[in-house]
Amino acid sequence: MKILAFTDSHGSRQAMRKIKEKIAQADIIICAGDFTSWGNNAEVILNEMNSWGKQVFIIPGNHEEQFDLKDLCLPFNHITEIDRALLEHEHKGKRYIFAGYGGGGFSHETPLFEVFARKLKTFVAKSPAKQVLVLHQPPFGTAADFLPYGHVGNETFSNVIARDQPDLVLCGHIHECFGEEDHLGKSRIVNPGPEGKIIEL
Repeated sequence: MKILAFTDSHGSRQAMRKIKEKIAQADIIICAGDFTSWGNNAEVILNEMNSWGKQVFIIPGNHEEQFDLKDLCLPFNHITEIDRALLEHEHKGKRYIFAGYGGGGFSHETPLFEVFARKLKTFVAKSPAKQVLVLHQPPFGTAADFLPYGHVGNETFSNVIARDQPDLVLCGHIHECFGEEDHLGKSRIVNPGPEGKIIEL
């Protein structure tokens, strides 16, 4: 399956044009949050995403925390909000599980994520599948969270990823790390940036 992933587009028309140029290559589209600038024009942007005609899985970033993104997505038949949710998806006879955990900024610990991770682990154990974890804030200690003064990601996220080893982790938030990739064990960590990146899984 080919995923077109993007994050932190912040309502940029240029970013949306670049994403649109890649849509034909993708089977599904994933947005890892901050598609608006402090919530402005959210419905207009979602309407454009819906017009792409491909399934879009989306989580809120810290710029979308002030409204209920799930309710906002309900009118759009191609967009599914997956924040704090587990979603099964089948493509060409193969099963995939998408797990989303949005919001957040520069927190080092998120205890509630441990609860969510246990739920995911139980869900996967019942029927193994490729796992895609979609975060907004990056995990700690990778190329996706590194700034000149050090790592700024979430340690709870990195501990869970190192332990449970999802196949792919998509994240954003740190603009200086757009396009960066890394691994925690076998888990591939990607900050796809605002103009979109095709990732094959």
